[in-house]
Amino acid sequence: MLILLLYEPILSVVKFLKERPKIGVVIDNTQSLLVSATSRNQIQKLKEFFKTKKLEEKFPEISFDYYSFKNQGVKYNKFSFDSLNFDGELTNISSALHTVKNENYSSLVLITDGNFNSGRNPIYEVEELNIPIFVIGVGDTVQQRDIMISKVQTNNIVYAGSKVPVEVTLKWFGFEGENAELIFSEDKKIISRTIIRLDEGEIEKRIILNYDAINVGINKLNLSVSVLKDELTEKNNYKDFYIEVLKSKLKVLIIAGAPSSDVSIVFNTLSENFNYSVMSFIQKNSDEFYPFYKNGKYEIKFSDAIIDTSDCIVLVNYPTQITKINTITKIFSKIQEKKIPVFIVLGKNVDYSKLQNLDPILPFNWQSANSREMFVFPALNEKVASSILLTKDLTKESYQQLPPIYKHSTQYRAKPESYVIAYVKDLSVQLNEPIFINRNVNRQKSFAILGYGIWRWKLLTQGSINEKFLYNFLTNIINWLTVIEDKQKIRVTPVKQNFTTADPIEFTAEIYNEQYQPIDDANLKVFIKSKDINYELLMNGIGNGRYEGSIDNLKAGDYSYSANVEVNGVNIGEVKGRFSVGNINIEYLDTRMNIHLLKKIGLQSGGKYFDVDLIDKLIDELSSVKVQTAERKIVNEYKLWTEEAIAGIVIIIFIIEWFIRKRNGLL
Repeated sequence: MLILLLYEPILSVVKFLKERPKIGVVIDNTQSLLVSATSRNQIQKLKEFFKTKKLEEKFPEISFDYYSFKNQGVKYNKFSFDSLNFDGELTNISSALHTVKNENYSSLVLITDGNFNSGRNPIYEVEELNIPIFVIGVGDTVQQRDIMISKVQTNNIVYAGSKVPVEVTLKWFGFEGENAELIFSEDKKIISRTIIRLDEGEIEKRIILNYDAINVGINKLNLSVSVLKDELTEKNNYKDFYIEVLKSKLKVLIIAGAPSSDVSIVFNTLSENFNYSVMSFIQKNSDEFYPFYKNGKYEIKFSDAIIDTSDCIVLVNYPTQITKINTITKIFSKIQEKKIPVFIVLGKNVDYSKLQNLDPILPFNWQSANSREMFVFPALNEKVASSILLTKDLTKESYQQLPPIYKHSTQYRAKPESYVIAYVKDLSVQLNEPIFINRNVNRQKSFAILGYGIWRWKLLTQGSINEKFLYNFLTNIINWLTVIEDKQKIRVTPVKQNFTTADPIEFTAEIYNEQYQPIDDANLKVFIKSKDINYELLMNGIGNGRYEGSIDNLKAGDYSYSANVEVNGVNIGEVKGRFSVGNINIEYLDTRMNIHLLKKIGLQSGGKYFDVDLIDKLIDELSSVKVQTAERKIVNEYKLWTEEAIAGIVIIIFIIEWFIRKRNGLL
């Protein structure tokens, strides 16, 4: 008894159950399988094959499990081919194969057109399964007459008043020499009509359209191309997408101490970004600036109002020796009053004694100004730079390939609350001195380049992979300066703008108070509406001011939503937006069977590929596969010191032992 109590033994009962060998049948249940007359006829043949249960009759000793898949695999308890509706809007072959991974099948039968548009390449799953896969291909191998909108590229977020380029890619086959009409619409209102000639020898053409961003908010746009005679399907002749239009362009004001190459390059480079409205004022003498000519016509004079309405101020080689103190003071007071972010590019003629008047907004200070020039390179402080100046377009290598710029021998130092983004590099030696530096204190942002001659990063990189460096560099700095981190105290958004009919409609939210501290006890409801449907979704808190919620089975269509937030019974705000369900025609962008992938799956797995017309040969191939009776191991463990029955037995044994000892006078 003591052994049971001290060592806590476990009783393991092992059973081995023999199971019938199994084969899995995995069937594509997506829209693309009905795209052509050929594939529809093939589906009918497959239906007849499975209705006659030829596999079950030929192999009565084998158990057949059936699956269908769209964006993921689903196993049937009882399969009927009539249950397949071929309405899936995404094809994920990899997910379907992953579903059968732990089922101990001797082989698989895969029926699909091979055109996956979701998930990873199924070849990886084939390698991990390590069983023969017999593939039955559905669809045309010959390209049919068709025209489609295959791709649309544009900016998702723009500013009101912008003219936004929309790049449309048309593909066609079999209509060479004909004309097609491309219609561009916003909320069913036609923006433009364009006649496109389908030139011979071409099967693809890119067309640039322009969208005038006027209506602030989330706008649904549509592109459609005319349906041509005898084309395969018209379901790929349209494309819906969304553009969010913000209130206005960012107003960037450049103030320069004198004409220079840097001023021209900064102005021209920033003006390339259609989200910026850029004005440049260059100091003419101690009392005035040269006027700015908008579009080369309208004269605009420097004024307090221009400073007041600016979203960002760029100081280039400013102030200089001729700059009046009262002008500097006026600019400084406006910057400090409005919390206008400042971007400083030093210059050859900067007057450091006058620059001192801007000290409260500068991210740096200096000792012993020295105008002797030196050539320097930037050496990134990667830990700090990663959030601002390291992106897919601004790599570590792109900085290393830059030509040097000029710098005064003045010794600059970062203020305690500033961050050094890059250090000075003199040839091969990195110095402990900043060249790029930024600061964000009390909602006042500033960024400084402690050098000049950045025109070299534009002119000396022409024709190289760094040709767009200066544009990306300046744009990232302006965007960092002008973004208002905690602009919205209430954020409620769907996880994407376009959902399939099979997707759950998921929302995420963040709620903050006036001090931007997270609120965890908000009552957050999202009201979802379409023309004839109303839903109410109660969001669930997940901590730290974050909320989530989802709703299933929304019908295809356009929806609007409004989110109301209450805290302690008081409404603290409302957020509105839009999203769509369905009308995702990705299944119609590849209308030919991907026979190369299907043959590769068959070959690489040790199986084989079949056309639907040869499906009866599948039986012969399955006959040649060695199938073994599967053995499943079942282990039941019993903890002897915790099982009630065993504990009862132990107690009875103790009672019996006590009774025997008592009777024999041993107690």
